[in-house]
Amino acid sequence: MEVGEMAVKKVNDWMLFFYIEAAEFNYGSTVLIQDHKAIVFDTMECVANGKRVKDYLQDLGIDHFTVVNTHWHFDHIGGNSLSAEIHCSKTTTLSRPPYPVKEWNRIRN
Repeated sequence: MEVGEMAVKKVNDWMLFFYIEAAEFNYGSTVLIQDHKAIVFDTMECVANGKRVKDYLQDLGIDHFTVVNTHWHFDHIGGNSLSAEIHCSKTTTLSRPPYPVKEWNRIRN
């Protein structure tokens, strides 16, 4: 996988993990699916990548999206404008980069 390329990992029949390896940080979004609905946890770092996630899901027949932001860092809310229903955590305690490379490699493998 090249830097900047988005990959999708099917965790099981109802969960997908989208991720992008970038130069300094890695970005990810977890999606839970049931029927034609999806709960999207975090929407990547920009509208373009959030749209890539949404387009992928729409190709699967999903037409209802609920976004849950774990916190307000840019890399978690970038694609929020693509959804009308957004829920946010009341805490914003994370003060370190979103995914240290060592942890990122553990999550995505």
